[in-house]
Amino acid sequence: MWLLNTTELNLHPYQPPDPDLSDSPFLPYAILSHTWGDGEVLFEDLPKPVSKELPGHRKIEQSCALARSQNWDTIWIDTCCINKSSSAELSEAINSMYAWYRRSSVCYVYLSDFSLSVDDHGASGIRNSAFRDDFKKCRWFSRGWTLQELLAPFNVEFYDKDWQFIGDKAELASEISAATGIKKKYIAKWDAVSAASVAARLSWASRRQTTRLEDQAYCLLALFDVNMPLLYGEGHQAFLRLQQEIASNTDDESLFAWRWGALGRRGSHSGIFADRLDFFARSAEYVPLPRFANNRAPYAFTNKGLAITGRFTKYDLQTSTVAFFFAKSPDQLFTIILKCEAYNTFVRFLPHLDFVKEMFASHCEKTEIQTIYIRQLPFDSKSDLSTEIYPSGLTSSVLITPSQVNYLDYALKHWRVSAATKITPSPYEWDIRFETLAGTRGYAILFFNSNRGSHLTVVLDFGFTAGRMFYLAGLRAHADASIFTQTIDARTNEVPGQIPLNQVNRDPVPTNPTTALVRIKAFGLNRMDLLQRMGMYPVPPQAPSTLGVEFSGTIEKFGDGDRQGFGLGDEVFGLAYGGAYAEFIVVSTRMLMRKPQELSWEEAAGVPETWITATQALHLIGQLQPGQSILWHAGASSVSIAGIQLSRSALASQIFVTCGSQSKIDFCTSRLGATAGFNYRTQNWAQEILAATDGKGVEVVVDFVGGPYFAGNLEAVAADGRIVHLGALGGTKVPEGTDLGAFVRKRVRFEGSSLRARDEIYQGGLRDMMVEQVVPGLVKGEMKVFVEKVFPWEDIVEAHLLMERNETMGKIICRVG
Repeated sequence: MWLLNTTELNLHPYQPPDPDLSDSPFLPYAILSHTWGDGEVLFEDLPKPVSKELPGHRKIEQSCALARSQNWDTIWIDTCCINKSSSAELSEAINSMYAWYRRSSVCYVYLSDFSLSVDDHGASGIRNSAFRDDFKKCRWFSRGWTLQELLAPFNVEFYDKDWQFIGDKAELASEISAATGIKKKYIAKWDAVSAASVAARLSWASRRQTTRLEDQAYCLLALFDVNMPLLYGEGHQAFLRLQQEIASNTDDESLFAWRWGALGRRGSHSGIFADRLDFFARSAEYVPLPRFANNRAPYAFTNKGLAITGRFTKYDLQTSTVAFFFAKSPDQLFTIILKCEAYNTFVRFLPHLDFVKEMFASHCEKTEIQTIYIRQLPFDSKSDLSTEIYPSGLTSSVLITPSQVNYLDYALKHWRVSAATKITPSPYEWDIRFETLAGTRGYAILFFNSNRGSHLTVVLDFGFTAGRMFYLAGLRAHADASIFTQTIDARTNEVPGQIPLNQVNRDPVPTNPTTALVRIKAFGLNRMDLLQRMGMYPVPPQAPSTLGVEFSGTIEKFGDGDRQGFGLGDEVFGLAYGGAYAEFIVVSTRMLMRKPQELSWEEAAGVPETWITATQALHLIGQLQPGQSILWHAGASSVSIAGIQLSRSALASQIFVTCGSQSKIDFCTSRLGATAGFNYRTQNWAQEILAATDGKGVEVVVDFVGGPYFAGNLEAVAADGRIVHLGALGGTKVPEGTDLGAFVRKRVRFEGSSLRARDEIYQGGLRDMMVEQVVPGLVKGEMKVFVEKVFPWEDIVEAHLLMERNETMGKIICRVG
């Protein structure tokens, strides 16, 4: 890259150092973000004396003066620091520009069409509506390239047309959010931009313009961490290629959550990808469905179109259409209808349909597992398919139990029921037929049980045109937890995927002499909860079906035995074999700890399972000694967050982590004190650790991934090292061809363990270690419980969805009551 000397105003080449070898994430240069106008000074113009006569030269002078006043010797300005006559330099600049902005020490945003007024603030100092209206009208907020220039840098300062300081990005986050539609958490860097869904990021750009049509795609490359050749002249094909590159690099299916706009082909058909960027204008709230809802194989590009393997919802088999669920917003589930053109080859049909407030669509009738191909049609193709393909009535079979006939209720608008009769000898199946009045809308609410014992509610919302055209606009599970969850038994794998809450027995009794009844204030979520919910976790025989192993609360009753020094009303937190997703829990007093006043209920609820597991891995199994090094996989997971802090307390010489994003690595190094982190998606972490330890490796490895990391762990561990195996999130099978010789050569000890299956004596010993070694550090502030988000327990489903997305850097907690 070229940098401009802020004193002499001349260019010199600069090679940014490797981010992994740099002492700081920021480099010593300023950067300018602006909109281009007439008379800009280009790379080839700058050395010429005539350049000083161009209108753009004053902007360069003012930028350099501002940078000098802040002690920056160099600045990067896109007009004069890119040699656009070199296609190689131009391509490098476009592909590297996001990184250049991200690593800059400060970014100046120059708003040439905004003037700061003395009247912009009221008496309270709050910016008034006139300021906000004028601010969001600035051309800078409407240009394609300035999106990455807003999001990439950490320190962004805004200046008006006279170079008066307006405010920095954090101070102006609300105004910027109103102007751009981007949530404040991404603007202010509370959350990494990569945490936003693909649909959301595309929606941010959907209303922005670029001079060249192709730049609508090229300016978004870094926002999705993809690279592709720049082919000016390809027109709309650039945006199609961008979507294909995104699809090749992520399983975020919100990429498909777009709707035809006013200029699109509504009522027609198309391919799976959007023709235009503005088709994402209404997609800001969509996120991908969790993996347990869409458990599909990876899709692939073929000469027949995009290949997708999975189960699809039967939409209308007579017309060979299927529904493809893939994304949701807080109040909608997005789907597309696929119409069969030829054998197993489909096109996208009526892609503007939404499903309202549907949980996972798992109760819909599904096809068998099959591979289908979705063809991508040319942008200007026309449809010759009829849109009048649906009948004017609906037959729907539901399953109910005789005891639940009283739940069968209808709330009808503009509907009449022609039949609701039992049609088979089975006591569980009813046939319900609805007839509509032409040109009307209506809905029906059905309450029923499945034949597996779980309550469910379905809301059907239909729309008709002249009694012929219908679409299903709503289908959802009941929101009432007392109906929805109380009969589910996760141990028998009935209705896998649902979430048991203990709301049936509201006042259990501590019958065991050494137990106490605790009124729960908050409980923590753990990865095992997701697996147990889906019937994939070996629940110990002493555990109840209700989820949850850690909690905080107050003691209400005792058994007749040893109270361990506790009294009624004591504030405690503790570990249980299960049952913490509840208002009350009976638990052994041996597993309770006194809650320090310095910890909130939510923080205390996030301690037991996480910190005890980390203590077990570090000390009992890993046996880390002062001066030894350690690797924590899944560095931003709750256990590793605790483990990193415990490793520092244990005087580890080096603490390494692996993570799936740079933001998580930065969190582990800057917030937790890890020595270094490696991105398992883009780096060979085993080789990186060997390089960082001069070929020695680390004495202790703590792994939650399993099979895929087995060979890498053997490579990264030092002689006489220990590998602590705590989970197999990546699978239990070791890759074929794995060389086990390192076990012998390095004298490696590999030991697996779980905490929940251990008896109370073992867990109690770890609890004592916690009280002696961990709790004092938390009280003094030497260690910290990081809480990502607190939900009311009624929103337990949303809490599980957040954990499923694997984006958090801290505990997820539910507050009870």
